[in-house]
Amino acid sequence: MLEVAKGTELEVLIALAVGLGLSRGEILGLKWSNVDLKAGTLTISKVLARVTGEVFEKDPKTEKKPAYPHYAGNIDSAS
Repeated sequence: MLEVAKGTELEVLIALAVGLGLSRGEILGLKWSNVDLKAGTLTISKVLARVTGEVFEKDPKTEKKPAYPHYAGNIDSAS
């Protein structure tokens, strides 16, 4: 799947989904403030959801906000 997306605008999104198992809502809810390049972590603090055509931000289903370590190597190689 990554090979098909290589060089497209969807490459990093697919790398996040496949490499880290993130859902569409988790990926779309990401902001730069969720990325810690020094620590090499990605924290999920909000997800994007759509209900009856309206899009809104909400908290993740779990109370603990998951942090995904060591994302940088995977994403750097995808770009």
